Amino acid sequence: MPGGTDFFEPYDRIDRIPSPKLVAKGVIEIERLYDNLKPPKGVTVLDDYATRDEFSWGRAVRFEGSANSAFDLPLRIPNDDRYGVELYTTEGIMPDDYKIMYKGKPLGEKLWLTEGDHTFTLRFPEDVEGTQSLVLDYVIIRPWKGFITKWMVVGPFDNSDRKQLDTVYGPEEGIDFKKKYEGKDGTEVEWHEVNATRAGFVDLKAIMQAKGLPMDDVLAYAVTYIESPEAREVKILTGTDDGVKIWLNGEVVHKKDVYRSASPDADSVSVKLKKGRNTLLVKVHQGMGGWGFYLRIHDQHDDLKYHTK
Repeated sequence: MPGGTDFFEPYDRIDRIPSPKLVAKGVIEIERLYDNLKPPKGVTVLDDYATRDEFSWGRAVRFEGSANSAFDLPLRIPNDDRYGVELYTTEGIMPDDYKIMYKGKPLGEKLWLTEGDHTFTLRFPEDVEGTQSLVLDYVIIRPWKGFITKWMVVGPFDNSDRKQLDTVYGPEEGIDFKKKYEGKDGTEVEWHEVNATRAGFVDLKAIMQAKGLPMDDVLAYAVTYIESPEAREVKILTGTDDGVKIWLNGEVVHKKDVYRSASPDADSVSVKLKKGRNTLLVKVHQGMGGWGFYLRIHDQHDDLKYHTK
């Protein structure tokens, strides 16, 4: 203001403290792997608060070795699933010439692991000369989602009183992709083949919006077929916006009448697939805002096939 003075010190006179390096949610700090273990020879836990802008919170692990040196990495797996394991240095993902091994074999990107403790191995390159050093900051154990991406979808149907999750509409009486139905506000609706987004989300709101159809107080159906080489028990994992009802081969296997945003794997249900073709029907209702779903199936041997016809 007029007559005021600038009481701030010049910027270059302030001793600035660097912000801690931040990493993605859900990562495992490498040093935590050795919290209850004595680090083996060649492994040093680094802990220097002054380096918090270089390593996350100034902590990391240095591995020192020669050609083919190997170090155990004890990791805890949260659930039975297919995973990829990624190790990160201060510069980014670990160089390709260093290998992560599991039970003596290079780690694949879709490794089936059971819940509990597992030992992985970090192996140095064969052509390393002398003693080399690798500093690792954190590890990500990333589930290989494998969402079902192709669906036949029909809707929207009326959900004005938000109680229609149990109201029977035509698709529940039999799947006929040539059939048309009376939808919300008297609109005529029919089946369309749609794809999930790259993230695995079936965006029902975007689908209806593109067709100029109602998107509030509505519901829709989605169908896919699962080919199983044998009868087996599997888990269906889904996350929906909003409530959901699921049928497998005409039998209701899951229902949750909620209003929520969609997040992957929010619900889990065990079901039995029969050998051959299985019909999966999903019903998702909507109040306002976002609308859609994620859905995947635990597939230990990666041999289930999905199609829409």
